[in-house]
Amino acid sequence: MKQRITKILSAVLIVGVPLVVIIIGLSGGELNASIDALKKCKPLFILGGLGCYFGYILGNALSLICSLRSQGYKLPLGEAVVTSLVGQYYSNITPSASGGQPMQIYRMHKRNVPIGVATSATVMHFIAYQVMITVLATALGIVYWQYIYDHLRPYWVILLVGYLINAFSGIGVLMLSLTQRPVRALLDRVVRLGVRIRLIKNPEAVRSKFASTHDRFYDSMSVMLHHKGVIFEQLIICGLQAVSLMSVLYFVYRGLGLYGFSWPFMVAMAFMELISAAYAPMPGASGARESVFTLYFGQIFIGTSRVVALLIWRFISYYVLILGVGGVMVVRGLMGIRQTPNHTDLSNDSAADMAALQKD
Repeated sequence: MKQRITKILSAVLIVGVPLVVIIIGLSGGELNASIDALKKCKPLFILGGLGCYFGYILGNALSLICSLRSQGYKLPLGEAVVTSLVGQYYSNITPSASGGQPMQIYRMHKRNVPIGVATSATVMHFIAYQVMITVLATALGIVYWQYIYDHLRPYWVILLVGYLINAFSGIGVLMLSLTQRPVRALLDRVVRLGVRIRLIKNPEAVRSKFASTHDRFYDSMSVMLHHKGVIFEQLIICGLQAVSLMSVLYFVYRGLGLYGFSWPFMVAMAFMELISAAYAPMPGASGARESVFTLYFGQIFIGTSRVVALLIWRFISYYVLILGVGGVMVVRGLMGIRQTPNHTDLSNDSAADMAALQKD
């Protein structure tokens, strides 16, 4: 019952936020002006924004491929892209993006990658991605510090808190990856809790399974972190991945026929928006992303163009994946087509898979 209520609330939040944005943004009788702005959009730039978002998905896929390759496992590019899509889809529909990595781990495990190795690949990507967001946001923030100081000064608390959370999340995960004792203690508490609430009947077997998986994960992380080539490769891929995602906003800006602000500046502002709102504990940070966008880009997107830009930007970087991947999963479910284990299909990744992963 609680899960059903959570799903309903998440769906209402995901769908309701853009509707509220439209109602508030167009409450001044600017509907016709917004429709005109949409009609004047340049399709090539909008397609460019979609291409940038696919570059972001591709970056995640390449990161997984390289991590697994360093461990002696092969993941075809097509399968890696689908794994990336599935991970991003579940990140978008779960609070605090908590569902993406587990689904990626499960999907790779179905392709004969040990859970410990698959976990290390997703963790390595997370650490490298967080590091590059922090580094790039810092560098671009220094370059454009005058504009940021003049226009974002009223929101410095939001910006600072987001910056610290983003920076220390990567460091925290890295420290946990390099230490065994705290993780083992946490796993032991989880097992004891499971026994107490009667979810675990054989605690010793579960502890043994956890220990084996964690040892494999720790060894895999140690191998990658002790090879400078692997670390450098991950940082480059994740840096390009982050820039590709931030570039979506620039293509939306140009797609609306606006000029005056350069691509590096728009990327810098997109980083400021990301680190300020992405940590919000809602599916896709819905509500927070839209609110921060409205605050930060008031001097860049003037009048109705701000509402239109917000809707296009969120559609490209958020809703298009939900509609695309979710649509495929719903259609496949309605058709009732059974997939073979070796066939790549998004419908194989469902909520039921999470239960299967826990039993594995």
